[in-house]
Amino acid sequence: MINRAEKIAALLFALFFAYLLKSTILDYATEPKVIGGVDFDKPLPQAVPWTPVYYPMLLSAAFAYWIWPTRSYHSLARKMAAGSFAIIRTVYFTLFASFLCAIFGEFYSSLPNLMKMEILLGPVGVVLGALQGTAIFGIFHALAFIPISVFVGCLIVLVAHAASKCLALSSSAYPDEPARLDRAPRSTLSRSRTNGLG
Repeated sequence: MINRAEKIAALLFALFFAYLLKSTILDYATEPKVIGGVDFDKPLPQAVPWTPVYYPMLLSAAFAYWIWPTRSYHSLARKMAAGSFAIIRTVYFTLFASFLCAIFGEFYSSLPNLMKMEILLGPVGVVLGALQGTAIFGIFHALAFIPISVFVGCLIVLVAHAASKCLALSSSAYPDEPARLDRAPRSTLSRSRTNGLG
């Protein structure tokens, strides 16, 4: 139960991070080429047309749920390290999925104008372009991505650990309560039999 709650927390973080990427650093062109100047009252032109944001969000959420560690660790520090590493992988997969969906959307929209060979080699270019964008942005923003991932991974593990301790304490406070309820009718029945024999 606790492990599933951790997985759901990692899933929610992946959803939030995918939306954050879409609405901040990946929503604008890195080198906009605008004819007639730049209108600062409007967003800069996008580098590639975006597919709906829920595509990378769903991919990232599924990856985060799958990648979260399920094995039991005897040390809390090892569990925190495993959780942090899982969140780091989730962050970089979210970045990759965001580029992949965007570039695939551009490829899909240009299908009618492509030749047969370009269509056959298109998926390879989509994957390579997504890997290139992930590498560039991943290195450029590593000083922000990695500390945030470590903090979130440790936070999920610590909250789950505290919740499991509270559940263990609450269950050990009344360990014999069901047994007393089961024994009560038997003791009453034995007294009635003894009174009947007397």
